[in-house]
Amino acid sequence: MDSKKRIATNRWTLPVVLLFSTALWAVRLFAHPSGWPAFLFFVLSVSLMVEINNRNALMRQYSRMVSCSYIALMMMCGDLLCDHRAMAVQCAVIMSLLLIFTTYQQRCRTGRKYWAYLFIGLAATLWPPMLLFLPVYWIAEAAYLMSFTVRSFFASLFGIVTPFWIVLPLLFVPEAREVAQRCYTSFIPAEETLSLLAAPATIVLRPLPSDNTQTSLTAFLILLFAVSAVHYFKQSYADKIHVRMLYQFFTLLALFSLLLLLAVAAVPLFGAVTWHIPLAVLIAAAAPLVGHFVTFSSNRFSTFVFWLSSAVAVVAAVVQTVLFVL
Repeated sequence: MDSKKRIATNRWTLPVVLLFSTALWAVRLFAHPSGWPAFLFFVLSVSLMVEINNRNALMRQYSRMVSCSYIALMMMCGDLLCDHRAMAVQCAVIMSLLLIFTTYQQRCRTGRKYWAYLFIGLAATLWPPMLLFLPVYWIAEAAYLMSFTVRSFFASLFGIVTPFWIVLPLLFVPEAREVAQRCYTSFIPAEETLSLLAAPATIVLRPLPSDNTQTSLTAFLILLFAVSAVHYFKQSYADKIHVRMLYQFFTLLALFSLLLLLAVAAVPLFGAVTWHIPLAVLIAAAAPLVGHFVTFSSNRFSTFVFWLSSAVAVVAAVVQTVLFVL
């Protein structure tokens, strides 16, 4: 057994990764105590990722690499950890995945589907373009969970609109009305967007809305996801059909998140720094694939990718924390 395999299946791997991330979070919170909400969302998301792995047996042997991969990818993205809204949206998406996965081949679990889509609705109240994920969920539910029915369709609609019904009375409060107006006008293209759409050639020349370091780390994350996805579909025959369907759900969600990330990075459709939110969803969907790649790949290339990714994750996490404090 090589060192990568020992690390992936070791019971101390997750505690060590948690200790490392908690230490970095402690430094962040000591310097800027306003980051507590994001930290709490991070802790809840890690717990939900552990629960998804346990309930659905994503790994055919003992491994905590799903949660470790999630933590590593998140700690790389220092800008994302500062965005409370992105962390909340990501947590809601992970919760929706945990709920909807329990409906695999169970067409009668309409109530569970209602709750799953309710969390998508909660995410949409924070960032309305999350409604674009609704058709993706429908397609994935029908193709991979095999539980989509007319009743579940209406349950999803009721789940989506329930959070909006709850916050509707707040619109009668002047302060809340102003916040809602700023939030929901994000669907209205800005003048910069209209000028870019009028001259599509300028979109290619437009700089990405982030610094070079964050752009490079995001590109590295996307490349790691691509390598992990290719590896999984080459080795998926060893998993049960149920597990294969869930990984295909993750892949479809990650691909759509990637397309949305590229769209909002290229064109300011939904306001400033909104690329944090599709990036957060991409990390949540890609983490299981990365964890599977680390655990079950066994050639020199995979070992090189593992150690390179680990080094990049550690260095990037430390550097991002230091820059945040300074």
